[in-house]
Amino acid sequence: MLKALVLALLPGIDEEGGEYFDRTLALIDAIRKEVKDDAYFWQCVLLATITAPARRQGALAFLGRRIPKLDGKANDGAERDDKTKEERKAEEDALISPEPGLLVRAFCAGLGDEQLLVQRGFLDLLVTEIPLGSPVLQKKVSKADLQLLVTSAAGVVMRRDMSLNRRLWAWFLGPEEANSHGYFRDYGLEALVDGLLKMLDWPDATQAERARPYRICLSLMDRWEVGSLVAPKLFLPAIESLRAFEKSAPSKEAYNEAFRSASMFFDGIETGLIWGQMLEKINTAFSEDSDIAIDHLQTVRFIIRTFNVREEEMLRVHAPMVVLAILRFLGADNTGGSESARELWRNGLLLAEEIWELIPATKIKPLATTSNPSGQDAAQSILESIKQFYRRDQVRSTDGSTSTAPFQPSQVADWVFKDTASLVQKALEGNSSDVDIRCRLFVNVTRKVPKLSDWPDAGSLTSCFLSKLQLDPVPFGALRGMANMISAMYSKGYLDIKDADSQVASVTNGLWFYLSPDAPKFHVESVKALWNIQNVLGDRRVEAAIATVMTNPYSHSAETGRNFAVLWNHSVSGIGGSAFHMMLTRPLFLFMDSLADDGNEMSVFARGWLQTVPSINKCGSPPRPSICIYGYSHGIDRLFWIFVEKFLGCQFLRDPGEIDGDGAPRKRPLFAENDCLEIATYYFQTLLNILRYATNNMLAQLATEPVINGDEGRAKAFAQCGCLCIRVVEAG
Repeated sequence: MLKALVLALLPGIDEEGGEYFDRTLALIDAIRKEVKDDAYFWQCVLLATITAPARRQGALAFLGRRIPKLDGKANDGAERDDKTKEERKAEEDALISPEPGLLVRAFCAGLGDEQLLVQRGFLDLLVTEIPLGSPVLQKKVSKADLQLLVTSAAGVVMRRDMSLNRRLWAWFLGPEEANSHGYFRDYGLEALVDGLLKMLDWPDATQAERARPYRICLSLMDRWEVGSLVAPKLFLPAIESLRAFEKSAPSKEAYNEAFRSASMFFDGIETGLIWGQMLEKINTAFSEDSDIAIDHLQTVRFIIRTFNVREEEMLRVHAPMVVLAILRFLGADNTGGSESARELWRNGLLLAEEIWELIPATKIKPLATTSNPSGQDAAQSILESIKQFYRRDQVRSTDGSTSTAPFQPSQVADWVFKDTASLVQKALEGNSSDVDIRCRLFVNVTRKVPKLSDWPDAGSLTSCFLSKLQLDPVPFGALRGMANMISAMYSKGYLDIKDADSQVASVTNGLWFYLSPDAPKFHVESVKALWNIQNVLGDRRVEAAIATVMTNPYSHSAETGRNFAVLWNHSVSGIGGSAFHMMLTRPLFLFMDSLADDGNEMSVFARGWLQTVPSINKCGSPPRPSICIYGYSHGIDRLFWIFVEKFLGCQFLRDPGEIDGDGAPRKRPLFAENDCLEIATYYFQTLLNILRYATNNMLAQLATEPVINGDEGRAKAFAQCGCLCIRVVEAG
């Protein structure tokens, strides 16, 4: 009955300058006096505030004039009325009787009102009448209710209104004489963080509700006194909430909405805090023996893949330092050889690789002076210095100033290179299953770090290569890794020609084993590894190593042919590029030599291979010189290109130019000193053997001059040699 009466009267005090304002306010006061139960009266007023949004403006006006001041300060004689301390205490007790939850919910309703003026008025009441540090909120209100009130107040930042934000900061940061940073930390931080964490973990949140906590956090970053305390506690939970929502989101649109808000929050956080929180996760993963250690690393990988971590300071300072910390964690890890420990190592290496790939080579400068701390104590000292730097009070102090990194980026890169090399060597000396990841990381590091002037362990690493390559067979992961490492080390000048020769021969021999048709899953990577070495060396040492393997008296002839066919097919299909002849010429001639021996098993395979190699069919798209040398698709055209190169190497076979009336050349090419008739005869004989087993389509194409993209002289030579051999075949 009383609540209904209050609801009926509240519209009369909606406007302070209204005609009936004073009389209505006096009438409400009279009713309150007649009720003689302040606690019951306040319950009705607060319920009316909660349940009737249309009456909330009037309720706000009444509260602004009659709500007791709950700041907990003793009366000093300057209060706004003549009430005694006991009377004011009784009024306070009546307002929060039987418990203050109703008062909290009434304010939450006002703070969430659609009208800006209502929100502003309730914030004013909080600032002037119910300070955040008041005994009522800190001692009598339950933690859950305080979370609700503080979170509701923080939610006003969603309106993006400066007048609301000013009032919110005034309530959060306390009176002017208070230490604003300490005031919020003591009275509001825990409630706000716990409330936002509940919002992040709300399983039934709508699309807008899912994005709400991220947007609130972003707006809180506007005030450093608040944001610097909230961000460290909410950064990782916010990221983990988004990561979990990615898997459970009802639609891609719902996830994208949450991601956009989370991304804006992420971009508003200081760089040092972001990487410090990631390092904390990594430290936890390697410090705790638990089943969720790998999940900690997966959270960091999610951050790297999802958010913008490519700012200048991140790439120059933080990324190299975190990679170094990961490598030091791996170097100090003594968890044994359990499956979970190996999986943790693998994920740690993948994370280090993923972070290192972010860093452009231009961000790493040569090291001016060399520093070589060694031993376990030195490694731990470096790691502790990095941890100390990323502690919150070190990255940014309470006055907002930042500290400098403990090491120069060039020094960090130096240590990253040496630590990676050490991890690779340990893996090669043992039987680590993640050796391929370690080698891949070493290659990436080597390509970006300027050459070290002092690397005493280079010799021991190359010796480790040779020892590992003695195995038969060498595990493919280790073999591929060593092949790519040799390429990287040679290109940076860590290997001389002598060391490279012995290692290239051993690696080529090992990769040849994995070109067997019985191991198709290794074919592409094996060919890529060979071409990586070839592209770095730029000469014919790889070709010589392949030829040596093919002429090995212990190798099975048919198996040799099959392996070469695999190498050829993958090389000419794009891996080898336009320099395919640098590695395949001599092996091709060795393979084609078998055509002269009809009883040879490899001869039978070579004839079958020629029948299956794609013929010279025109490309449907414009030719690209690096792929379609003659304007035709990949296939047997690459084979004939090698013969054209050889024929053009013989000066006496070149086109003589002008001819007289009888068709004789006016000037015949001279037989040069370097020309060899026997070699030219060998080339013609080999081409003749190929054409004997060529398909009709191939012969028809070679009988006509092909339209070659570019060099008409080579086109003419190719056509003339082809026609000559075709006539020989037809005559035979």
